[in-house]
Amino acid sequence: MNLRQVLHAASSIEQEVASANNAPAEAFRVACPQNEFSAVEICLSKDLQYQACPDTVKECRASQIDVRPVP
Repeated sequence: MNLRQVLHAASSIEQEVASANNAPAEAFRVACPQNEFSAVEICLSKDLQYQACPDTVKECRASQIDVRPVP
């Protein structure tokens, strides 16, 4: 098994998750403490519809983030 670390733009991860879920990219935010991928946050309305994430949901500002493999 070939496990290696790769670099990605947070926006490309958000776009891929959105595309896979038939949702707008604005409804997803990547969390990247210390420029490392840690999670994808999903923003939903009270009736569980995708919505653009508000300013209170922190946006990853790194141009590239480390995505480490999960063994």
